[in-house]
Amino acid sequence: MEGFDFNEHVNEHVQENAGLYGAAAALSHLGNQQSQNRELQKQRRALEQQVEAAKNKAKTEQDRLKLEQKRFELEKRELELQKQKLSEIKELRKLMAKITGELDELEANHL
Repeated sequence: MEGFDFNEHVNEHVQENAGLYGAAAALSHLGNQQSQNRELQKQRRALEQQVEAAKNKAKTEQDRLKLEQKRFELEKRELELQKQKLSEIKELRKLMAKITGELDELEANHL
C-alpha cells in the first residue's frame, strides 16, 4: 500500500463528486428554507387570528358602549319622567287642598 495516498484519494473523490455534494447541500438548504417558511406561515396565521380577535373585541366593545349609552339615556329619561310625575302629584295635592278649602268654605257658608 505504499502507492496509496489517502489525501490524494479523498481529494479526487471530492472533486469527482463535487456536483453531487453541492446538490445535496442545496437540497438541504432548500429543505431548511421550506421548514422556516412553514413556521413563518404558522406565525402569520396566528397573528391574523389575533388581529381578527382584536377587531371582534373592539366591535363588541363598541357595541357595548352604544348599549351603555342607550341605557344611560333611558335612565336619564326615566328620571325626568319621575321628576315630572312628582311635580304633577305635588300640583294635584295643592289643587286638592285648595278644593278642600273651598268646599269647607262653601259648607261653612251654607250652615
